[in-house]
Amino acid sequence: METEKQIKLAFVAPKPTHPILGTPELVDGGVYVVKNRALVGKIYAIVCPTCKKPLLIKAKSATYYKVTCKDCGTQVYYIGKESASSAPVKKSIGQTVEVRHQQDKLQGAKIVTQKYVSPNACLSWGGWLNKKSYDINRIGEHYIGRNDDEIKSDISIDDDYVSRRSVLIEAIPKAGNDYMYKLTVKSATNPVLVNGQAREIGESVFLNYGDTILVGNTTLTFKQGKK
Repeated sequence: METEKQIKLAFVAPKPTHPILGTPELVDGGVYVVKNRALVGKIYAIVCPTCKKPLLIKAKSATYYKVTCKDCGTQVYYIGKESASSAPVKKSIGQTVEVRHQQDKLQGAKIVTQKYVSPNACLSWGGWLNKKSYDINRIGEHYIGRNDDEIKSDISIDDDYVSRRSVLIEAIPKAGNDYMYKLTVKSATNPVLVNGQAREIGESVFLNYGDTILVGNTTLTFKQGKK
């Protein structure tokens, strides 16, 4: 009788069927960025830096984009080719951010250095005796959540009714040294209210100065920062 042989097949990540835009690099704040810019209208692949699976992306216009891996949740930033800057590799210099961006490899990978004003917003909460604030002065993600030693947030709230890593605020660069601030509800046992309107988990809204955010029993006010 022939002996049955067991063969173990090693996992091999699928090869992208579209040209690879570039290799994601981890920059300050734990953000992955691809420095090469995507030509508007062309489909590219970005290999997920965590699970190594290909992520298909397409720049619809010359603006800033983020793609999220559906398998592991890793987020990668890239930008349309015709924009003034690419996804940033940051180095703080006073009130500016040094940004290096790279043209598509087909055009010789020319490196250009520009300076952009860093984000200038803040969140404040608490009363007169325990007033607290948090400056949003870097590009990328800022999490609001309950003060917790295991799952930490950028903005820690001493409120048992706030979920851990409950709300995400993203500082997204725009043209002309300006920024958009996008709020997304990530986890919430109790309703999250923006300007008194309840927002569902997964729902996003762009913030304006003066907006209020209620998480648990704590109200935060979104303001312009002080330079």
